[in-house]
Amino acid sequence: MIYSQGIGTAKDPVRATFWFELAGQDGSVEDKYTLGVMYSKGEPLEKNDVKARQWFERAANEGHVLAQYNLAVMYSEGLGGDRDLQKARHWADKAAGQGDPEATRLLSVLNERGKQSPFEILMVAGGGPCCRAAYCATGSAGCRSWG
Repeated sequence: MIYSQGIGTAKDPVRATFWFELAGQDGSVEDKYTLGVMYSKGEPLEKNDVKARQWFERAANEGHVLAQYNLAVMYSEGLGGDRDLQKARHWADKAAGQGDPEATRLLSVLNERGKQSPFEILMVAGGGPCCRAAYCATGSAGCRSWG
């Protein structure tokens, strides 16, 4: 963070990138996810969707739910590489299986012409209805009937 924010020294994106990537190589799954976010947003590192996708994949393979969701989005939109709807579904399914409502919504969209209805996919995420997932799927918080 010292080089990326210029704390006590001049900002140096090259050095910042070197140190962030070094930390990510042997770091925690959270470090890998954070590098993916930094590259995808372009802050404080230079925006690079290819590297973002690589770091999200490393974290996703270690079970990081937000990395799995972000990777699904990147594959579904072709960010950082070729568009691959099969891989997008795979990663959205992994994240939805951990209860991530945004991943559940994405999976519904990706499978809208598949065998499962969006409602069936919604019910699979977390084993039952979830107000936050319902909001993501429908755009409204109509959860009162679920108690």
